[in-house]
Amino acid sequence: MTHAEGDDPTCSVWWASIRDTHTIDDPYLEISEQARAAAFRHAADRDRFVLGRTTARRAVADVLGQPPNTIGFDLHCRRCGGDHGKPIVRRHADLVDVSIAHSGDFVVVAVGVGTRVGADIEQIKHDIAVDLIAPESLNGDELAALAQAPAHDRTRNFLRTWTRKEALVKATGSGLFTDMASIQVTGPADPPGLVSWTDGPHPDDVRLHDLDAPHGYVASVAALTSGAIHFVVTNEPLQR
Repeated sequence: MTHAEGDDPTCSVWWASIRDTHTIDDPYLEISEQARAAAFRHAADRDRFVLGRTTARRAVADVLGQPPNTIGFDLHCRRCGGDHGKPIVRRHADLVDVSIAHSGDFVVVAVGVGTRVGADIEQIKHDIAVDLIAPESLNGDELAALAQAPAHDRTRNFLRTWTRKEALVKATGSGLFTDMASIQVTGPADPPGLVSWTDGPHPDDVRLHDLDAPHGYVASVAALTSGAIHFVVTNEPLQR
């Protein structure tokens, strides 16, 4: 996949599953990544981390037309300057942006060319304490809409709204510093879009896209651009 100067921005999406990978291994993991992987107490968490880095490395390599062993990532918080936060593609941050998300069995990676991007995926678990979480992450209009939803749709609707917001804050790099209730997105049944964000970008400068996620999951990607953008899904997730 190549991108010529002057082309519209693109956001390519890559899926991977810890269930369809016989061995979760990346021969190109750097020492810092190996140390982080080894620090996980649970094998599933380690597998998701390694698979996320593996998929991101291969995705970026494909976009840039370079071997995976030439792709590395740095962590740099845009708020505090610490070595955490969204991965930055070393030596190519001016060309591509990457976002990694995982939940349950699945990893989704978004690679942006000509735009900053964010991705999020959430497994729909009906033991999620929506009534406790929603007031901290939804605004008044969103809470009212959630209250009117049928009981069997409330968790999915909440997570749809959440993934759109989370993808957006990951695109901006604001992350945990963001008051999620200050963001309003369109309703779960409506085309995805930003309605307002008190301290964030103007709605015209944001593009949201809901992904066709595996059964039992919801996922979204965001791009910070005011013009046309091509969302491209490079592979289909293994269905449950």
